[in-house]
Amino acid sequence: MSNNSIVLDPIIVKPDYKPSPITIGGKPYYPGPSFGISLEVPAHVVLKPVDLKIGRVGLINLAEFSIKIRDLNGSIVKYKAQLSKSEVQKLLLEAREWFNKYALDFEKGQEIEVYINTLENALKILENSEKNLISLENDADKKFDELLNNNIVRLSNFKKFRDSNPGLISAAYESNIAYFRSPKMTEEYIKLWKEKVEIPQTKILLEKQKIEASLRSLIDVRKEASELLKGLKQDLQDKKLKTILEYSNAFFEHITEKYGNLASQEAKKIAAVAKGKKIRNVNEALKAFDKYKGDINKKFNSRDRQAISKALQSLDMKSISNDLYKFNKAFKYVGKTFSGVALTTALKEGYEKGNWKPFYFEVEKQVLDKSATYVVSLALVILTRTPIGIIGYGVLMVVVSALISDELVEKVHKALFF
Repeated sequence: MSNNSIVLDPIIVKPDYKPSPITIGGKPYYPGPSFGISLEVPAHVVLKPVDLKIGRVGLINLAEFSIKIRDLNGSIVKYKAQLSKSEVQKLLLEAREWFNKYALDFEKGQEIEVYINTLENALKILENSEKNLISLENDADKKFDELLNNNIVRLSNFKKFRDSNPGLISAAYESNIAYFRSPKMTEEYIKLWKEKVEIPQTKILLEKQKIEASLRSLIDVRKEASELLKGLKQDLQDKKLKTILEYSNAFFEHITEKYGNLASQEAKKIAAVAKGKKIRNVNEALKAFDKYKGDINKKFNSRDRQAISKALQSLDMKSISNDLYKFNKAFKYVGKTFSGVALTTALKEGYEKGNWKPFYFEVEKQVLDKSATYVVSLALVILTRTPIGIIGYGVLMVVVSALISDELVEKVHKALFF
C-alpha cells in the first residue's frame, strides 16, 4: 500500500444485525455495512459526516427538507380532496348576509365576524402561496442547474427528477474515496449547496407549509361556521331571531311604551343627527350642558336622584352589551363593548350630584373613534334597560346631546323640559 493512501478503520458487521429502514417515498432503504455501497435517495436525506485523515468531510444534514416536503404534499392532497373553494365562497356570502341582515347578539356577531375574516384571510394566503410556489419551484430548478454547471461539483453525483415533482432533487452519493475533496473544497461545496439547494428548498417548504395551514384552517372554520349558521336558521324558524330592521323598530316601540311617544320621537331624531358625526371634547360638552343645568335641576329633586342611582346599580351589563351591539349595527356602526363598571360609576355621579364631568371624561376615554352614534346608542340602551323615569330620560338625552352640538342640545332641552 502506498504511503499516500488513506487508511479507514475496519467496519465490523454482526450477522444478526439489521438496522431500521429509512423510508423515503414509500420505499424502505437499509444502510449497508460496506463503505463501498452507493446510495440513491432524494435530496436532504441524512448522510452522516465521515472522519477521514484529510479532515472531517461534512456531507450536511439533508433529511429535513425533502421528507417534510413529501409529508406536506401528502397533507395538501388530502385537504384539497376535502375542500371546494366554491363551497367556501358560498359560505362566505351566506355568513356576510346573516351578519348584515340580522340583529345577532354580541357573542354570535363577533363569532361570525371572526369566521368571515379567517375564511377570507385563509383563501387569500392559499391563492397567493399557490402562485408563489410555481415561481419558487422554477427558481429552485434554475438554481440546481447552476449547481450542476459549477466546476467544483461532479455531475455524476447528482440528478434531478423532472416529472411530476418539480424542484425535487435526487443525489446519488458514491462512497468511493475518490469523491471526497480537501476540507477547503468541502467548505466551498457546502456554501454552494446552501445557496443553490438549501435556500431555494427552504422557501418551497415554507410556502407549502402556508398552503397546508390555510387549507386546514379553511376546512375547520368552514365546519364551525356551517354549524353556527345552522343554529341561527333554527333560531329564525323558532322566531328567536329578528332582522336588524325588526329589532330597531321594536327598540323604539319599547322606548315609546316606557317613556312615551315624544321621548321615542326625540330618540330617533338624536340617533339620526348623530349618524356619521364625532363627539366634542369634555370642555365643549360641559359648557353646552351648563346653559340648561339650572333649569333641569329645578325639575330634578333629591328623591328622583336617589331612585335613579339605585336603579343604575341593577344594570345587566351583558344585556346592555348585546343591545348596544345590535343597535349600533342598525346604524351601520359596529363598536367595541364598553367598561360597564366605570361608566355606571360616572353616571351615578352625574345623577346624584349633578356633576357630569366624570361621565364626559369616561365617554371620551372609551370611545376612541369619537363616534357620536356609539354614545347615543349606549345612552338609549341604558335607558331601555333601567327604570329611571321620564325625568331621568330627559336629563341623559340633554347630557348626550351636549356632546354633539349646541343646536341639538337646545332642541332636546326645549322638547323634553318645556
